[in-house]
Amino acid sequence: MLTKLHGAMKGQKFEMIAINMEEIEPAHIKKFVKDNKLPFTVLLDKDSKIGKTYSVQSLPTTYVVNPAGEVYTRAIGVREWDSEEVVTYFKDLVSGKLEKKS
Repeated sequence: MLTKLHGAMKGQKFEMIAINMEEIEPAHIKKFVKDNKLPFTVLLDKDSKIGKTYSVQSLPTTYVVNPAGEVYTRAIGVREWDSEEVVTYFKDLVSGKLEKKS
């Protein structure tokens, strides 16, 4: 589903990065990325530094981060990232149609 969202956002000011926080050998992650033809970067966080920085307590947790590195919002749990509603949300977000909620 993330792959479809990534494709739907092609050409937009949008970047997708996945972070694996599980203690899995890098070779297994590389194989998974290759086998599933993931078109976005997958980083390894074996020491949980990124997870601690963003206070990740449950997987999956998704963060929407602006170009300045500030968290716009987060989603905890599984989502249908390729639904029409979600794709529209991200397109509106990157076009500036949505304002950050305080």
